[in-house]
Amino acid sequence: PARLIVLGDFFHHRPRAGEPFLDAWPRWRERHPALTPEVVIGNHDRHAEGLDLDLIWHSHLDLGPFRLAHDPDPVPGRHVLGGHLHPAYRLGGGADSVRAPVFWLRDGVTVLPAFGGLTGGWPIRPARGERVVMALDGGLYPLP
Repeated sequence: PARLIVLGDFFHHRPRAGEPFLDAWPRWRERHPALTPEVVIGNHDRHAEGLDLDLIWHSHLDLGPFRLAHDPDPVPGRHVLGGHLHPAYRLGGGADSVRAPVFWLRDGVTVLPAFGGLTGGWPIRPARGERVVMALDGGLYPLP
């Protein structure tokens, strides 16, 4: 890939001196010199102000028919790809159930899942006409 675009919350908090990220990021960038890392600013990214990280920052990014944004709010004339909500869905019930991150496809908006340990996952209840695709064990599973 030539570009890596993160839809916000590249950070959860401002890295402190001695955190492994501050040493790991420059080494990772050296191994991927042709890659352009870009971040659509999320609500936690205000903590990155003043850090020299070789990142391109955007308030949002329009690519063809898509609006890449942190907040998954509809935009007339564009299909929004957003993050922020960390959608998750529980399939089944009781002891025989699975809860996993999902892609939440709404009218004019696709909310992307999050897989990090800090995201938690926001339980969703899809409305009529919305679709859900579960991301589980490396596979994608459209749910009825």
